Amino acid sequence: MEARGVLLVGSVAADLRTAAFGLTTLARRYARCPALTDGPGEGADSERVTTGHLEDLRSWAQVLVEYRRGRTRFVLDHVRLTAAREAGQLPVVATDEPRVVDALRRESPDWFVVLLRGVGDRTWAELDVALSVGLPAAVAPPLVHLAIQLREDSAAGPEPR
Repeated sequence: MEARGVLLVGSVAADLRTAAFGLTTLARRYARCPALTDGPGEGADSERVTTGHLEDLRSWAQVLVEYRRGRTRFVLDHVRLTAAREAGQLPVVATDEPRVVDALRRESPDWFVVLLRGVGDRTWAELDVALSVGLPAAVAPPLVHLAIQLREDSAAGPEPR
């Protein structure tokens, strides 16, 4: 089974953004897809855009999930996930928000889910993950990359002789 994307999950203490950037610099195969926001707050991995851009995504029915933290709105859209896949890349989403995990699992059950645990982090214990890493975020990307390769190699079966 081929992964439809990489979902990095954990608390802010796990430094998810660093792990997401690490994967995208490790190989061109990965495309970082941060949540979009038009407010002052920051999520685990987010990028500021205009309110008009978020409204356009909504009017085009391209919002996969939207949530708020205080008065700050965050949106994960179909547009960037689809563009990454059409370019032959795996989208990388880093989140500390359970609604994003639920939405992505509804979008496709084939996300490669990685739990990144920060020091003393006990959240996400019930999450079904492909890989759980309790290492610094800067060390995690090569392990995630290797685990995805191993999964795809084992799904492909043995090489013909």
